[in-house]
Amino acid sequence: MPASRRRRRSAAERLRQDRSARARAAAADRPALPTLSVLERAAVKPSTEKHYHTLLSDFCLFCMTQNIAWVSHEGLGAALTAFQNTLYLDGRPGTDGSKLLAAVAHHYPSIGKQVRALLPRATRRAQAWVRRAPGHQRLPLPRAAALAAAGMLLAIGQLRMGVWVCLTFACYLRPIECFRLLGRHVVASNPQAGPQFQRWGLLLADATGGQPGKTGNWDESVLLDLDDWLIPVVAALMQATPDNAPLWPFSPSELGKQFRMACDLLGLGALEPHLYSLRRGGASDDLLRKRRSVEAVQRRGRWATSQSLKRYGKETRVLTQLNQVPSSTIEFGRVVEEHFRLIVECGLFGSGVLDLLPLRARQALSSLGTPLR
Repeated sequence: MPASRRRRRSAAERLRQDRSARARAAAADRPALPTLSVLERAAVKPSTEKHYHTLLSDFCLFCMTQNIAWVSHEGLGAALTAFQNTLYLDGRPGTDGSKLLAAVAHHYPSIGKQVRALLPRATRRAQAWVRRAPGHQRLPLPRAAALAAAGMLLAIGQLRMGVWVCLTFACYLRPIECFRLLGRHVVASNPQAGPQFQRWGLLLADATGGQPGKTGNWDESVLLDLDDWLIPVVAALMQATPDNAPLWPFSPSELGKQFRMACDLLGLGALEPHLYSLRRGGASDDLLRKRRSVEAVQRRGRWATSQSLKRYGKETRVLTQLNQVPSSTIEFGRVVEEHFRLIVECGLFGSGVLDLLPLRARQALSSLGTPLR
């Protein structure tokens, strides 16, 4: 081997050893967090636990570098205040403040749900942080836009994706809740038992073998009560799906890609559509049209507090979003809702309906060779 090559390899090896030594030193200096049991860690989702661990590790490292020591709740509150100020001045969003307090409550059981009482200054600063630097919030998708996107998915042959969009909007479902639905989670009505049992429903967070909901509750439910046009399609979907089989034969990434494409073709890009926008849009639409009371919307959305609902129910914001939707797309969405069952069962749009679509959408359908007319 040439001497120059040996020198280069030797230098590279020394560099790797030096990096390894620095990494081991940094790991040794990194503060140890309180040890949690398996069940304590399982109190939150793995992704949440990982995020909490990262936030709290950064906080403890900050305390070490700033020579901040604390042995009481008052001392912890003062340390958190200093760390919050640093993050705020670094331009971090206000959501990091509330997540930091949640991480502290998770890793220090003696604090738990008493964060506000034991750490009053840190709590107050977290609230001010959110007001000064609010995090990015997904905007609600108007009803006409959601149904138009569902119709576009139906038009390109993605039948179950179109139904997914409508069901998520009408029931304020979190995307993960809808993806977890199995055939047995669609519960049929029983008219023989009386008129009050004529509604279909969805069973969420099934206690017989599923996962708890976001708030930790089991066996949550949503009724298909005001959107009767969905029931025949959902019933057919249930009959075509075995009890223990997923209701949706596609992944979240596949649906997200098709959904974004459909919204783009419909001229909805300015609305920044996201699958989670359907949950916000459904709640906001029912509040705007006064189809349900605030209490009914909160229960249907399974929000633990009215404060949580305030972040989702954005009636005026829906109007702002609707004003950015092309008039042809609004009309297309209206037609999709009126003839949803016929479109799904027959795979046909009535004469002239597809002419309502923007030019890009019509060209896309033509290039796909869809049988729709």
